Amino acid sequence: MKKTILVIISIISLTQYINGQNINIEKSDGKIEQKKPRNQIYRHTGVANFDSTYLFLTSGPLMAYIFGVGYSVEKYDSNLNLVTREKISFNKEDDFKFLNELIYFQSKLVVFSSSYDKHNNKNYLYIQTMNKSSLKLNDDLKKIAEFEGEDKNVRYGIKTKYVISEDSTKLLIYLTFFDKKNIIVQSSSKEKTFNKNSLYLLAFDKHLNLLWKKKANSAINSGTYVYENFFVDNKANAYITAKKYINTEAAQKRILYESSKTFVDKYFTFVEPSNYKQSILVFRNNGNETKEIVVNLKNLFAKNISIKNHDDNILCAGIYSELNSISAKGIFTCQLNLGNGRTENERVLPFNKIDCTNNIDHNELKGFKGATKENEWDPFNYSLSKIERLSNGDYFVIAEQQLFGQLDSGGGIREQYYSIYNYGSLYVIRVKENGEIINYGKVKKTQFGLDNPFHSYSYLCEANKVYVLYNEMVPKKGLVQVAKMQNTSLARVNENGQVVKKLVSTFADYNNKTLFMHTKGILPFANKKGFVYPLQSMNMKYNSIEKIDIR
Repeated sequence: MKKTILVIISIISLTQYINGQNINIEKSDGKIEQKKPRNQIYRHTGVANFDSTYLFLTSGPLMAYIFGVGYSVEKYDSNLNLVTREKISFNKEDDFKFLNELIYFQSKLVVFSSSYDKHNNKNYLYIQTMNKSSLKLNDDLKKIAEFEGEDKNVRYGIKTKYVISEDSTKLLIYLTFFDKKNIIVQSSSKEKTFNKNSLYLLAFDKHLNLLWKKKANSAINSGTYVYENFFVDNKANAYITAKKYINTEAAQKRILYESSKTFVDKYFTFVEPSNYKQSILVFRNNGNETKEIVVNLKNLFAKNISIKNHDDNILCAGIYSELNSISAKGIFTCQLNLGNGRTENERVLPFNKIDCTNNIDHNELKGFKGATKENEWDPFNYSLSKIERLSNGDYFVIAEQQLFGQLDSGGGIREQYYSIYNYGSLYVIRVKENGEIINYGKVKKTQFGLDNPFHSYSYLCEANKVYVLYNEMVPKKGLVQVAKMQNTSLARVNENGQVVKKLVSTFADYNNKTLFMHTKGILPFANKKGFVYPLQSMNMKYNSIEKIDIR
């Protein structure tokens, strides 16, 4: 009999002319259903850090596992009642023991941990499973890798992240090292920024056997790289998207900016001109075959990219600007040819064709401060989701419009600058396997976030439809509360691009439950038989989970 488990882990994550063809793009701003949900349940999950949170859904009676601060694991039933709580403990004889990841993989709770041997200057990586009933570690600890230290005064611990393949049979762990101050060795303190000499890739099969281990720089000829996103396909081939800087000085400025932010200047926008190229590092054939593909668009500049590999068809989507310009102009798609290392079948969707404009009121714009020259500064940014495959073989990617900067609210003798993180509308772009853009759906929203990154929305796909969950946040100036939470909505984007919004919670619902300065946003959620399970983080301290009937 199959069981259904919801696992949540939180550790201390128109018409357009294209290639000579007229493509009809259906535009829809969406209609709203003002219908209150039934059977709503709300629970505090206790103190938990928000920075790295994961949610997994399988089939059967719904259970929730939440991993929080202090290595404690909480188990909840289908009505979100606490069943049990357990604290993970390691052997005391280890000089240093660090819990790296708790993953739900192949119907197992899998723990990755590491230790440091200061006498031999070595780091060790371990794998172990957890009993889903008792929440205790099973007696199956296995050492899977060791790493020689290069500097006894620096190398201290292992920092990991992971991705899972589309068919959930392959697992990729990527790791680097940090020192006693929790700073990435030879790199920026930003999590996704790793030095090419200290990044390792480890691929596992569905039985958690190590298939291959490789240093990331094995796919690099020369240059300065900032790694961004990681992917693994169903054949255990790995891919890294990275910024390849044309000159080392430009890269060092970026790394210095990220690693040296202070309380005063950490919110200033860093807008990069086109002094880098988007690069894709490929690791195939158990890591033995490596290759680098540089994304060179015809008369355009690729600002950021996301990729998806299905049956060796590598689809790429990204945000583009004009050459030697920093202003984003639209979305592009293309295919990657692993044989010749080139991009093919390029297609573009300009933002001005989908009611997405960079024009804002001059009086509003002059209140912002940027980190570049005034005539080069563009306050708008666009982030991309992963490219996801739908059950009918089509794909979709979500682009989010963002406005970052600082707003001058003072004047006269004393001026005050309020940090602005405005997360705007979402554009759900539907794409064919060959990269042809089918249509889009626009989900209108406005969110004011105090911090960056802000988890502004979550999404999932079911029956060829895309569901997006988000809440409205507006700024509120004051000594205690700096942002005010509004209603939470669920938007459904149909196959034809039509958007239907459903109200799932009102501000009054949240206001009666807790007092908070701001929320860090919506975490990943699950949709099972008409229920959604959104997670939120209040006050940068408390996580909450809800069960909402949206039928």
